[in-house]
Amino acid sequence: MAHSCSESAVFSMPAEKCWQMIRDFDFPAKYIGTVEKVDILEKAGLTCVGAVRAVTWKTKEVEKHRLLAIDDLERKICWELVEAEPPAEITGRISTVKVDRITENNSCLVTWSCEFAADVKPDLLKFTQKSLKEDLVEMKGKMK
Repeated sequence: MAHSCSESAVFSMPAEKCWQMIRDFDFPAKYIGTVEKVDILEKAGLTCVGAVRAVTWKTKEVEKHRLLAIDDLERKICWELVEAEPPAEITGRISTVKVDRITENNSCLVTWSCEFAADVKPDLLKFTQKSLKEDLVEMKGKMK
């Protein structure tokens, strides 16, 4: 069984512009409608590796994520799930968003992937796959 899922979308903007819009760790609050708010905890910077954010969903669920890596050369940001209320259905998840340049027309490809611990259930993989697709569509519409 696969322990990962991934979605991608072409954004009609230069890769550098797209990257500047999503490289800050609080980007979900700006572009994803199911997110109520994002708080960066302990006054960490938005691009500080090790920073923890609390994502409050409109359903009132809260997830805490730790920033693992941010790479301006590769235009990639990566974080892990460290806590959830109510408790998550899995013991671990690492998410990555990457922006690649499409040279043909100066647009970019945004790929969002999630790697899960071995205890992930098929229903959660399906739900996450659908959510990633919906989030990218929404981000694409809001990022101009």
